[in-house]
Amino acid sequence: MSYEGREESRERLGLELRGVDASQIDDDADMEPAWPNVPQSWGAEKRSARDRCTRFVSSRLTWLACVALAIVTAIAAAASGGGGDAGNTPVVVQKSPNDPREYRWVELPNALGILLISDPEADEAAAAVSVGVGSWGDPDDTPGLAHFTEHLLFMGTAAFPDENAYSSYLASHGGASNAYTAGDQTNFYFSVDADHYEGALHRFSQFFAAPLFNASATQREMHAVDSEHRKNLQNDGWRLYSLLKGAAEPSSPFAHFGTGDLETLDVPDIRDRVLDFHHRHYSANR
Repeated sequence: MSYEGREESRERLGLELRGVDASQIDDDADMEPAWPNVPQSWGAEKRSARDRCTRFVSSRLTWLACVALAIVTAIAAAASGGGGDAGNTPVVVQKSPNDPREYRWVELPNALGILLISDPEADEAAAAVSVGVGSWGDPDDTPGLAHFTEHLLFMGTAAFPDENAYSSYLASHGGASNAYTAGDQTNFYFSVDADHYEGALHRFSQFFAAPLFNASATQREMHAVDSEHRKNLQNDGWRLYSLLKGAAEPSSPFAHFGTGDLETLDVPDIRDRVLDFHHRHYSANR
């Protein structure tokens, strides 16, 4: 959803997920491994970054910011020989002396930063990925493309082609998810029962590795984005935000229309534009 309308209630999410047939949900034992085996050809240094992350996940960290994208892109970077060794420059995470949680910052060989946070008192696990592009990165001729891409990432992946595979898995294990497109970033996040964290993380990571962007979903989500824009027109907070945008310098990205609607997105090659946008911007080094 857009930055202006991202405060969707958990109640609405529950309504969307109601009626899921739990018998059709993959068991953890039947799914592909959440942590792919690392080939010997990668070398000990590159394998060590993966091993350290594995040990952290095994201890049930409650929050792994950006770790899903790390799993996918670190493997790709290591396979191509890119990047340096992880952990060469230790980073000390500053925190309040009253904060009982434990933190660790890890930089993978592909330059992706991961913040690991452990809280033994938490009752669920969670992860988030922040991609360094938002509506300010929209092409001039396709306002709303970043927001539209965010929507389409939920519509099935190569590993889990069913559009409901991700949401059904979370719903059946006490979880929830959402996303929002801001000006300078697009953020995806989920929470789930800790016992099913790796299964959720595996499904989540496929958004960034191999989304399908099916033509049927493209047309359907285009109308969903248009409906979201029309709903926002009745929201006083969104109207005020639009006034601020209208007062900005016209050449500034802040002044541009970022939500998208049928007028800006219903073009013959929109799927190709989404594929190009995802390929150029959904990268670990942004």
